[in-house]
Amino acid sequence: MKFVDYQCPYCKAVEPKLDKLLADDKGVKLVVKEFPILGPESIVAAKVALAAGRQNKYGVYHHAMMAYKGKLTEDVIFGTAKDVGLDLARLRIDMNAPEIADQ
Repeated sequence: MKFVDYQCPYCKAVEPKLDKLLADDKGVKLVVKEFPILGPESIVAAKVALAAGRQNKYGVYHHAMMAYKGKLTEDVIFGTAKDVGLDLARLRIDMNAPEIADQ
């Protein structure tokens, strides 16, 4: 299990190693849990990531956010969502669903 905050440099540093492990050993299963503790942008990014799952794009969004270098802002969060092909109107509705908040 991996807990992740999209502003965490340690989370980002370990990501390539986890990707390699998953590619090398198909018997490994990784469970990712959003753990937004580093500020309001972390909470928005986590909600967007979970809502991206409703469009079957959690993985692509997650990897794009983990690869991002720099200060996390709402422009970056939603710009990344758009870049990976998410429907932003649907995303904004889904990210405010009670089920997303519960996660």
